[in-house]
Amino acid sequence: MMMRTFSVSVLLGLPAAILAHAGIFHGTHAAGGAAHGILVTLSIICAALAAAAALSPRFFRLPAPPVAGTVASAAAWFAFIELRESPHSVALLPCLAAICLAAWIVLSAWHGFARVAAGAVRQFFARLRPPVQRYATLCRAAVHAFGSLSPTYRLFSRPPPV
Repeated sequence: MMMRTFSVSVLLGLPAAILAHAGIFHGTHAAGGAAHGILVTLSIICAALAAAAALSPRFFRLPAPPVAGTVASAAAWFAFIELRESPHSVALLPCLAAICLAAWIVLSAWHGFARVAAGAVRQFFARLRPPVQRYATLCRAAVHAFGSLSPTYRLFSRPPPV
């Protein structure tokens, strides 16, 4: 159970790190240097996998991924992105604030998607059930419309007179 929530935290960390990087540097340079395209594509894949995990029927019963795990994952991804770039100075406190904010934004979007997906699945299966229930009600109503056969059974409930 914890492994699934941890894996979703790790998957949501890369999109949060890319978002934090864009927020810190205002899009003035590419994240990860030459690997920018690969990182953005990998970020989209990670977000899609996290969304697929939200659609999993088993995941509806699980707790949401922890914010601290997502922040730690985003911080690790952000550090990896910065190691890929040429050396430059980055203020630590604004980076941490941007990572926390980006992780919160990504988690909020994921929670919203998971809630909407769960509601859609519940509505889909709720729409499938009523026709079956109506059919069962119609069948019961047809049987009771003819009345009960118990009065005819009463004739044979005792032995004939001697």
